[in-house]
Amino acid sequence: MNRFLCVLSALLLAALCLTGCGKKQEDAPEIPPGSVALHDGSVVPVADDSSQITETEDGYRWDFRSGEFSLTFPKDWESRFLIRGTTVYCLACFERANASSTLFSIEFRSAADVACKSPLPAMVLGVSGDEYACAVFPRRIDPSNGVLKMEFSDMLEDCGKILQTATAKNDSKILPLTFENYVPADGTLKSGLFGTWKLRTSKNGRLHETVIFDRESCSVTYNGEDGVRTGSCLYNIYAATYDSTVQNSWGDAAIVFLDGFIYHATYYEGTPRTLEFSAAAQQPDRKDLLRGTVFEEKT
Repeated sequence: MNRFLCVLSALLLAALCLTGCGKKQEDAPEIPPGSVALHDGSVVPVADDSSQITETEDGYRWDFRSGEFSLTFPKDWESRFLIRGTTVYCLACFERANASSTLFSIEFRSAADVACKSPLPAMVLGVSGDEYACAVFPRRIDPSNGVLKMEFSDMLEDCGKILQTATAKNDSKILPLTFENYVPADGTLKSGLFGTWKLRTSKNGRLHETVIFDRESCSVTYNGEDGVRTGSCLYNIYAATYDSTVQNSWGDAAIVFLDGFIYHATYYEGTPRTLEFSAAAQQPDRKDLLRGTVFEEKT
């Protein structure tokens, strides 16, 4: 008899469970493709109208700036992220700990602001006209909730790899650029670039062009036949340690952002010292000011 009662109780419990589960499934909101459920049960789009998310074999491709740029999030980020504008959020933290929910943002900066505006970009993904797509990490404040902190930290560790997947329609082969060994100028930084450089030889009849690297700031000023252009640059922290007795040992001294282009600036010891520019990223439909030019130190 006891055995019969135990079996009957188990069957009744299973029936109740199935009934309850069925009701829960009926009550659960249907999540359409391209949407996620917030912790309060509301359903919102993963991205707003300024961008698009597409599922691919590699994960989730994010196209933004009218498709000019894209990034790919890994498969295990499914239902874990949210995008508003060009800012990527940790979904679990979005409403619970908003100050700590931002993983990274993409800012479009002018040439003068790329290296001068705080925070400094962790990477430049590409160029759009005369603006630079900069990946920026905000100041990190860990969520106080332990579970949220683990989720936020886990997603943050993936961000560096995600940014490396960046492609830009106008120059996907060269970018993105990282700046691990580059810093902005200040009063203590040593670099042979500081000062004024004049064009060494004529380029299409131009003779009086100058480039000025300011010691107290990150600004770079180009003065040529087309007028004055102001940009910014980051200096190589190892440039001051090169062997000045061996000219060929010199390398990259700075990355320069000017007029919608990105240049590597390299200078060499000699009499006079010389400065050369090579393109790190260029737009074929725009006039190039500095690529292939050689300047010398103005005394």
